Amino acid sequence: SEDIADWLAAKVDNAIHDDTTSWFRAYEIASFSDYLLLQVSLLTEKKVIIKRCKNCGRYFMPEKTSIDYCQRILPGETQSCYEIGPKRVFNKLLAADLPRNLYSKAYKKYQARLRRKVITEDEFNTWRENAKVYLDNVQHGLISMEEYTEWMQK
Repeated sequence: SEDIADWLAAKVDNAIHDDTTSWFRAYEIASFSDYLLLQVSLLTEKKVIIKRCKNCGRYFMPEKTSIDYCQRILPGETQSCYEIGPKRVFNKLLAADLPRNLYSKAYKKYQARLRRKVITEDEFNTWRENAKVYLDNVQHGLISMEEYTEWMQK
């Protein structure tokens, strides 16, 4: 608008004719690549962290260095990468680790039995401790996968 243009022109005129000393940086930018280089240099100077989202692969600036997922909601999704990313990584790891996958399925089965009061909490805790021992044993090669699978399916 005309009011803003007049205000801006007055500010520029005052700055030109102001005799006070002030410090500022001036950058001469001749191309878009110069502009990008300047931006990267300023981000580096201010120690801004830029990470790549472990779910969607896009870059973002996390609030904390420990954050690995952005807040974007991808097309076709109802939750952000921050909400669904860790679940997907866990599920991928679970799928790749057959003993842990069997443990997870059995754990859910026993937990459902506990909720329905088919077993007591003591029975559940006893099973869980034994299952952890079996899981550790199969992962360290002390028992075979067949023995482990047979025990988990009981």
